[in-house]
Amino acid sequence: METTATPVSLTLVSTLLSHLDRCWHLSLHPTLPLLSSSSTDQTVNIYNTDTSTLITTLKGQHSRSIRSSSWKPSNQSVLATASFDGSAGIWHPECEDGEESGEWECVATLEGHENECKSVAWSSDGRYLATCSRDKSVWVWEGKFFCVY
Repeated sequence: METTATPVSLTLVSTLLSHLDRCWHLSLHPTLPLLSSSSTDQTVNIYNTDTSTLITTLKGQHSRSIRSSSWKPSNQSVLATASFDGSAGIWHPECEDGEESGEWECVATLEGHENECKSVAWSSDGRYLATCSRDKSVWVWEGKFFCVY
């Protein structure tokens, strides 16, 4: 039986330029209009996908390239990052009086890998976070990471 591939048509809708060095990884939020980009410049940019605008740049937590990022599957803005400095970070917007302030903060740093942390990934229910490293290990973390409203 012979199958024929269906033609695909894609249209460029936006070009986002804001990193100072190469971009390693992209992550789209599963329910919110958010995109994160991880870079060699030790930052993560967060964009609004509805407006193609830069919301904020996360920086200062990692001392080397940020290799990947992953959104927690929920209706909240919680992002995990993996860095060549051997650590992972958990980020979310700062909350004031039950509202997001617009500023983001690193609320947890996960350390222990002997080498570069290459990737992070949430479980489908957001209960677990996995990190993997050049040290040939995969670690699974459990915790509550959320903004209290």
